[in-house]
Amino acid sequence: MRAKSRIDPDWEETDPDYRIKREHGAILIERQAKLLGAGFRLDIPRMTESGDIRLQHPNKKLPKLTILDDGLVNDAYPSHFKGRDNERTIFEPEDAEGFDRFIAQVPKPNLIEKIRISTVEEAFYVLLAWTIVIAFGFAASDIGEKVRDWFMQT
Repeated sequence: MRAKSRIDPDWEETDPDYRIKREHGAILIERQAKLLGAGFRLDIPRMTESGDIRLQHPNKKLPKLTILDDGLVNDAYPSHFKGRDNERTIFEPEDAEGFDRFIAQVPKPNLIEKIRISTVEEAFYVLLAWTIVIAFGFAASDIGEKVRDWFMQT
């Protein structure tokens, strides 16, 4: 016997809330795309197994956000983002207008902030550290030769 699927025209939906879940999934994807477009980045080290999507912005004044599986956008703690009537940045799935106002107020990250949140910053610091170590090595060897020459002359 063949299993029924959504492709099968005889397939019947058994979940009474499937339309709500499908709408919330679309809201989740849309909100994640808008937040990523506004400069937020996935905060992968803080991801949980519950399926929540954590995002952070390079601008430290903006809140760290969590998108829940139903499309609700929430900050983990009170943020003091201007333009909100309370301390929390919470957008219910149905609050599309408030979420769009929030996205419009989010400043685009500048070049320094973009570098800070990427792996380029880590690579830069590693390169800088190795440059300093090698420079000290050359300086120490040059000073050592000069001191040895001075002792040989006296």
